[in-house]
Amino acid sequence: MTNNPYDVLGVTENATLEEIKNAYRTLVRKYHPDNFSDSSLAASAAEKMKKINIAYDEIIVQRRSSTAYNASSPTSFADVRKLIHAGRIADAQQLLDGIPAASRTAEWYFLKGTVFMRRGWMDQAYSCYEQATQMEPGNSEYRSALEYISRRRNGESGGYNTSRRAARGSGCGNCCDTCCALWCADSCCECCGGDFISCC
Repeated sequence: MTNNPYDVLGVTENATLEEIKNAYRTLVRKYHPDNFSDSSLAASAAEKMKKINIAYDEIIVQRRSSTAYNASSPTSFADVRKLIHAGRIADAQQLLDGIPAASRTAEWYFLKGTVFMRRGWMDQAYSCYEQATQMEPGNSEYRSALEYISRRRNGESGGYNTSRRAARGSGCGNCCDTCCALWCADSCCECCGGDFISCC
């Protein structure tokens, strides 16, 4: 079994980013769980998909880091904000993930939290907003985001805490939580353009 992410995707280390993306998409189509839902190979396909995703993420992070993406430049985060505004959440996340850990500022954590919020991953968003606020406690943008998601997390105003979700089960309740979360991301990140979320 290989640990080389390029081998997992079936490309060489000299492959272009477009070739890597094409190889990834081909493998995803081949091993997507929906293709094996009624098959005894479902577990094997799921494990394969996990390895493919890990390999792809690893390569993207390596590529972003190797091009020395300038985290200290004011335009770097402006680019991320533009991507979020355009709804290109995966691209925004790739840029953020390519920034070395030592260069991750409060704004990095705020934007990462916004990405998590847009994906509906509230606990991760909370952690990032909390980190951003700790790093720059005087920043009202970060503080407002943290305060809002804290209220939602604690179950206030129809919050999303785990026990409430479990009690509701699937259906409209979860959809409404997601919509509220997206609205929060829009409200908390006016600098990303505002009004970029349409819901239901």
